[in-house]
Amino acid sequence: MNEPLFRKIIVALSIFGIIFLLFLITFFNPTKITISDVLSGKFDDKVISISGKLQNINYKNNIYFFNLCNFSICVPSVLFNPNNYQKEIIELYYKSKKEITITGKVTTYNSNNEVIVYDLENN
Repeated sequence: MNEPLFRKIIVALSIFGIIFLLFLITFFNPTKITISDVLSGKFDDKVISISGKLQNINYKNNIYFFNLCNFSICVPSVLFNPNNYQKEIIELYYKSKKEITITGKVTTYNSNNEVIVYDLENN
């Protein structure tokens, strides 16, 4: 076998992979939109970022169900298998009524748009 050639190929592919990941991180951030945009259906099956206040929190079977609201407009949101940090953030922001930013995917459930939450951000 030609080990030096394989090493060069492995190093080249590793460098290419790192550069590709940096490119993805830099240029493909979630789109920041409003809650009314989520409800309009323009962003179905897209990863988005929205801000609002938490309301109507319900936790069962390791799933958080809540509404994310701006003024009188709310979008249902779901967080599956939250870790301890996410649980603390949700409870803290719900009790303090502070605005939180979530990142997630817009989906349709029972003919209504909702957000499947991937990440929570402190504001």
